Amino acid sequence: MVQITLDDRTVTIEAGATILDAARKAGVHIPTLCYLEDCQPQTSCMVCVVRLEPGGKLVPACAYPVSDGLRVSSEVDEVLTIRKRNLELLLSEHLGDCEGPCTSACPAGMQIPLMIRQIATGDLEGAIKTIKRDIPLPAILGRICPAPCEGICRRKYHDEALAICQLKRFVADWDLANEQPYLPEIHGDSGKKVAIVGTGPAGLSGAWFLRTMGHSCQVFEEQDRPGGRLYESGTDRLSEETVLAEIRVIESLGCSIQLNTKIGRDITLENLRRQYDAVLIATGDGHLDGLVYHDTGLKVDMKTMQTSLEGVFAAGNVIRKGRIAIRSIGQAKNATRSIDNYLRGDKQDGLREAFTCHIGKIRDEEIRTFADAASQRGRVLTKEQKYEALTKEQSAWEAQRCLRCDCRKASDCRLRQVCQDYEIMAPKLKDNRPAFEQAIQINSKNARKVVYEKGKCIRCGLCVQITTREEERYGLSFTGRGFEAFIAVPLDHSLDEALTRSAEACVRACPTAALAFLE
Repeated sequence: MVQITLDDRTVTIEAGATILDAARKAGVHIPTLCYLEDCQPQTSCMVCVVRLEPGGKLVPACAYPVSDGLRVSSEVDEVLTIRKRNLELLLSEHLGDCEGPCTSACPAGMQIPLMIRQIATGDLEGAIKTIKRDIPLPAILGRICPAPCEGICRRKYHDEALAICQLKRFVADWDLANEQPYLPEIHGDSGKKVAIVGTGPAGLSGAWFLRTMGHSCQVFEEQDRPGGRLYESGTDRLSEETVLAEIRVIESLGCSIQLNTKIGRDITLENLRRQYDAVLIATGDGHLDGLVYHDTGLKVDMKTMQTSLEGVFAAGNVIRKGRIAIRSIGQAKNATRSIDNYLRGDKQDGLREAFTCHIGKIRDEEIRTFADAASQRGRVLTKEQKYEALTKEQSAWEAQRCLRCDCRKASDCRLRQVCQDYEIMAPKLKDNRPAFEQAIQINSKNARKVVYEKGKCIRCGLCVQITTREEERYGLSFTGRGFEAFIAVPLDHSLDEALTRSAEACVRACPTAALAFLE
């Protein structure tokens, strides 16, 4: 056994271990991208760099062996700066989108590509769960949303954008037709009470989100029916029956709605503040306009949605007129997370945006590359038919048109997570960037289909080791030299020939989704 000092901790560990082994034993987090247990250290990404003391020598923690009396610094400014620079170097060549353009364009941040994949495979239960994590009123929104997601859909550069709103509406209508529509799990009773003023998209969504967080919700509406200005959309597109059906689902979650109650006439804001632990103003009348609410002089922090009154938050058109329901829902989602933090005594600093890379402008040949892996059908219903309902068969056909231009491992990409932790800014790729490429495993009998996106590869070499260990006939290897080196199948053989039995291990090991399963 040897004893080392890591930052301010003394660690005793077996001789032959590495600094990374010692850090993990001590509970000290050192980031890694090219490291994998049971594989030889690659020392290619260099984000695990640490500093030896005294002297200041920088070494990769994943490969440097411990010795008795070794002193290591892993959190000093110089080390953190070097890690950030190494990450920025990796990102300068990284060609891929963390999120699909449709998700980036959605004010509520809904995971649209996931919903589409679930519809394509017939998993409607999964699809409604995906939708309602971000949009509590999908049957309503499926009929009135202006669909910014479709405006940016890359499929339109090939033929026509996906009918995303109609897909969402199909799943929502299917859910409402069930004897028991979907209700999410409530994460424990917090014992806190929130008053919500208004039953438009922001108020109703706020009630849904807060209730799932475990808070008790009382919603106040000045009219004799809930729904606010939703009825102004017109019965030809949105019927009262649809509005009330989705509101009943919210009520069945445990949210109470009190009608014919006007704030300022029947109850004052100060009374609500005394009776409830927090208040969400979602009246939709534009009085705040980003600055003031009537004559109370309320100001709104647009990052946290908290007003200048303690415990009072705002969302929707009460802040800024726009009458775009999906934007109001996105603000309500932001506000309820801030309310949840407030009620639990956590720091109020607003939502931290997830690290997201973007390919940028797509070229014609790249669209064809994306389209080759998708259904070649045209849009099931034309743009002129955008308010018509899809059948189950049409929904599956439409969903199969998705180009899958989001990242297949966005939720567990190690590169994305480390960049998030180190607050790295995603670079803007230049016009002379490399072209997007992908190879797809087509006919494998022994593994699920795999896609390889060359531009996402950071050349960590883990897949090369794995295919060698699994004694693949062809496997994967480094091709080229120096900065021009990349991972490929030797001798121009196919990905299908390269990954006959090691596909799952390679996909699991890949830190960036350069290798991922197709579905």
